[in-house]
Amino acid sequence: MARRTPPALVLDPDVTGAVVGWRAWEVVPDQDGHPALAGLSGHPWPGPSLAARCVEVAHHQAVPDPHCTCGIYAVTDPSRMPPLPRRRPHYVAFAVLSGRVVLEPARYRAAQAELLGPGRLVLPRSWEQHRTRVSVRHGAYRGMTGPLAWGTPAARWIDDVRRHLRWRYGAVDVSLR
Repeated sequence: MARRTPPALVLDPDVTGAVVGWRAWEVVPDQDGHPALAGLSGHPWPGPSLAARCVEVAHHQAVPDPHCTCGIYAVTDPSRMPPLPRRRPHYVAFAVLSGRVVLEPARYRAAQAELLGPGRLVLPRSWEQHRTRVSVRHGAYRGMTGPLAWGTPAARWIDDVRRHLRWRYGAVDVSLR
């Protein structure tokens, strides 16, 4: 089990009220190739809300455990968002955290989270700087640049992402950064 220094505070949103943080997700193809969200660790986010579970050998009765790394992560302020890997598109938005919430320096770990929005779609720089087309390869979206590129035009792909995210996750506002 991964050990860490206990945090300064364990919050109970049922007592303190809703806790809202910023999260980032990767935009990934689902099993049918449609845009979906996954946590930065690759865990699928199948609908508007998600419940955390510990995947360590010793499962905890209460998730997140202050001495483990389990839980759904969000930052306390958008300026504290870690740099996003620029090879894939990302969606950044508010999330409402519920259940047990652990407050650590600059971030939360929660038992449950719900996508709140509004959010923005962050594209890799290479997609922004060139005429780009998008394809699905090996379970990930790839930007293909140049006049002989193949796949879906990036503008059409962005519209498709907006439509699918609204359908799958509710009234989510998707804008470009």
